[in-house]
Amino acid sequence: FVSYMTLTGRRGRDVLCVGAAFASGVFLTYLLVGVGLLQVVQSLGFFSSLGRWVYLITALLCAGLALLTLRDFFKARRGQASEMTLKLPASLRRRVHKVIREHAQVQTFVGVAFVTGFVVSLIELACTGQVYLPTIMFVLSVPAMATQAFLYLLLYYLALTAPFFFS
Repeated sequence: FVSYMTLTGRRGRDVLCVGAAFASGVFLTYLLVGVGLLQVVQSLGFFSSLGRWVYLITALLCAGLALLTLRDFFKARRGQASEMTLKLPASLRRRVHKVIREHAQVQTFVGVAFVTGFVVSLIELACTGQVYLPTIMFVLSVPAMATQAFLYLLLYYLALTAPFFFS
């Protein structure tokens, strides 16, 4: 969003405010989804007994994704970025770009940037939200550490959105 605004000639404070609003929308989306998912999983008591299986499946998925990421890294270095495996499908990328293009025309950039950050985060949640279930399973398996686990989840949201704030 900030890159698009810069390309369209907007500079300085406008870009900074819009970027901060977009990042805040992203942060709030992840926070609400994480807390909401925690509430849903807590209401379904049987999930706590599945903790070990969730960790095992998550570990296997992470190992597979790590291998695919490494393969994509080498493809990108060879100039074959279009052949990368781990990317949003073209239809979702077009939708994200459409949301950004349409809302960049509106006079109330800051509010629109916040809403756009929220919408884009929901669209990209499948790619960026893999930490939710293992963290939630941990919170449920060690109730005494629920506050600490929530703070770690909050730290994850901050780390995820930090590039938006500092770019």
